[in-house]
Amino acid sequence: MEGYIESSLMDDDDEEDLPESVDAMLSRWWRSLSPNERAQISSDHEIDSKLNPRSRIWCISRTRQGEGLLHQIAKKLKLAVCHVNDQTSHACNLLSLGEVLLWIDGCAEEALAALQQARATTAAVGLPSHSSLVQRLDYAIGRGEMQCKANSQRHQLLRPVSSLPTCLPTFQKVKHVSVAELKQSLPMWHEEGQPLLVTGLAKTMVTQLWSFEHIISVAGSQHVDLMSPAGQSVMWAKLEPASSSPVSDFIQSLRTDLASNASSTAGVAMENPDGQNIEPAAKRCNNSLPEPSDRLYLFDWSLPLNCPKLAAEISLPEELADNWLAQLPEGTQYHNSWPSLFAAPSGLSSGLHVDAFCSSFWMAVFEGTKRWTIFPRDDLPLLYPRYPYSLDAAFSLDVTGWSGGDGDATARVLADFPALGLSRPWQVCVEPGDVLLVPWGCAHQVENIGATLAISSNVVSGHNATEALRWLKLQGLQDPAAVEVHRHLSARLASSP
Repeated sequence: MEGYIESSLMDDDDEEDLPESVDAMLSRWWRSLSPNERAQISSDHEIDSKLNPRSRIWCISRTRQGEGLLHQIAKKLKLAVCHVNDQTSHACNLLSLGEVLLWIDGCAEEALAALQQARATTAAVGLPSHSSLVQRLDYAIGRGEMQCKANSQRHQLLRPVSSLPTCLPTFQKVKHVSVAELKQSLPMWHEEGQPLLVTGLAKTMVTQLWSFEHIISVAGSQHVDLMSPAGQSVMWAKLEPASSSPVSDFIQSLRTDLASNASSTAGVAMENPDGQNIEPAAKRCNNSLPEPSDRLYLFDWSLPLNCPKLAAEISLPEELADNWLAQLPEGTQYHNSWPSLFAAPSGLSSGLHVDAFCSSFWMAVFEGTKRWTIFPRDDLPLLYPRYPYSLDAAFSLDVTGWSGGDGDATARVLADFPALGLSRPWQVCVEPGDVLLVPWGCAHQVENIGATLAISSNVVSGHNATEALRWLKLQGLQDPAAVEVHRHLSARLASSP
């Protein structure tokens, strides 16, 4: 890395020279290694060669060699900070130092201090807030504050604990309500931050009951981008772009799972004289998951944008219609994003994630069963979130297959995530006809039991607008579309009673 400080300023086409990003530094170092060296490191740390570049670079940074490189870069930058006289260059070196330290375990507070010092320097020399350097600094400071907050809250939660739990947490039960009880139960979702399952609501939300066959008949010729789960990914929900396919071909690829659906639900509709299912849903939900026959996921495919005909069949109940995103002006980001379609083979899971911009959401299931593990928003620090690239937390934790309690305790999980035993997750199986309401800020992971078909929508209203606006303001430093959404939602909040 000789000459790093001299070569760290780049991008001559920009309005100003900006420091090299952390992933660019690591990528340049990685390319400098011989093929044999790269292969050895990848093998030693089982780095998936199919990961997208960002996820691969993050995995490389977790290796012994990658961590050593980051410490080496940080050391050089600390020397540069002490010896550079030009104030703008001083701010650039502090920015680089802060971004590098955010990638090093245990250095978040030091990273935030460097970034804040850099911001003070840019203010002293009069750099405008719209300059690329200042906007990148403010975005990094936002990520640093989120990381420090999570770390601090975790330490506070651990401080009064004399001994850590030796088993994984036991699940709370999600409250089930009928359609008639939905309106009076909404404060649990909006105000108390608890998930809510509404039985039978999904069938009232579409003009005819949806099935895989119906989706093929309406949208079968359309092409969709499919996602693939990757356990080492830092992408949202640990899903990475995989391939494109006509809707009909993808759904036909699930026919083995469709047969599984039929066999697993055989007799479910049969009732005894007391009106109870002979085989309760809970029993089927606890069955072990098969290996996915196809690791591709139709995930969050916007129906208003891609298939208006299907979107026109959806009619939301009054209780779910209060969504400021859907009321944004035509052409604004998120105006036509939802409801969106989900379809997946049995056994496939999305990774632990938190929905963006502090949005709440609902999901209605039409085929198959989805097993949800949901954590209260206050438990986020106990899940060890990281913010290497964006405001969306990345997690190493995988909760696939948990059933909670002593039986699932493993030394490995609790050694890697010792605070996890203090969390209070919910787990619930969402059956065909059910709608699940999830509050903003709740990390969750979803497993598909049988081939599944569902729709979902993110929601911003007066109940979570303040939190959403705070997130959108930061995101606007990187995404002009978020600035426009922030402007409209701010006006809406100001005019609300």
